[in-house]
Amino acid sequence: MTTTLFGERPNLVNIAIEVLGKSFLLPINIILDLFFQIREDKGFSIK
Repeated sequence: MTTTLFGERPNLVNIAIEVLGKSFLLPINIILDLFFQIREDKGFSIK
């Protein structure tokens, strides 16, 4: 049986929040990482 960090059974609201967070934050993270990697490759500094 799956449990939360506190040992409780997960409810539908917590599952929905986790799924939405992962589905929106992961692509944003990838885009930002690519943007900063390209800036570093061109020699720009992030000061």
